[in-house]
Amino acid sequence: MCDRLFRHSSTDGHVNNSPPQVGIVTQDRIDDITAVRSSALADPYRNTPLPPTAIKPSPDGPERALVLTGDDITSLTSTDWDVIIGSYTEIVFARTTPDQKMKIVEMIKARGDNTVAVTGDGVNDAPALKAADIGVAMGAGSDVAKEAAALILLKNEFSSIPVAIEMGRLVFDNLKKVTLYLMPVSFLHATGGLLGV
Repeated sequence: MCDRLFRHSSTDGHVNNSPPQVGIVTQDRIDDITAVRSSALADPYRNTPLPPTAIKPSPDGPERALVLTGDDITSLTSTDWDVIIGSYTEIVFARTTPDQKMKIVEMIKARGDNTVAVTGDGVNDAPALKAADIGVAMGAGSDVAKEAAALILLKNEFSSIPVAIEMGRLVFDNLKKVTLYLMPVSFLHATGGLLGV
């Protein structure tokens, strides 16, 4: 499973004031913008600025989940971004515009050693899909988004992303094992050919 997951969902143009429905977070407790700005989380980043590469959650620290909306993103300060990237292991950005997606990618890539995945389905999402480490386009989305993405979800189900990552890692591990198994045999054949055996 991914060590850190940054997930995005698009805005569809109309205002929806209901809280975001997030079924992809594994933590029981989900924080919001007020928790990010609490003194307990923000003070260490205000008092002792860290170099960008050092901003990441502690491996011994608690696992925290955070959900932010597009409205929250417009008000984030540099310290807020440091707290988000340095304190949370699961982050969901919901109801974001294409410009906000691009800002999210830039801010996360500028801090720490993060892998950023962005989902999108429209032409306007293409720059963020291209800029992210993993661009995920929806199967029913535009051709431009599909061209910019590294991965296309044919069934438009977010739940298939962690499964795909898990399966990809399994395939990669199996390829390494096969390679390590075949290398000694190949070496013996090459050595035998050189020695004339």
